[in-house]
Amino acid sequence: MLAVLSKCWWLVFPRGVWAILFSVAALAWPGPMIQILVIFFGACALIAGHKDHANWLLLPLRGGIGMAFGLRGRAAKAAA
Repeated sequence: MLAVLSKCWWLVFPRGVWAILFSVAALAWPGPMIQILVIFFGACALIAGHKDHANWLLLPLRGGIGMAFGLRGRAAKAAA
């Protein structure tokens, strides 16, 4: 594993840099960064979930549950 990472370090490096930049931004601007981080988390979950071909029938169910929780959270935020 270490041999593969040493050959492809340039693929891992930008991800680490982005993680550090987002961490600093989240500490500097906590309010707007929460929404941005939620959007990026959703994008990452969408990309990672698309690789799960073994349970492809469960993908719409999990997506629907995720959307329901997202809408519930937005409604709770709007009511507050």
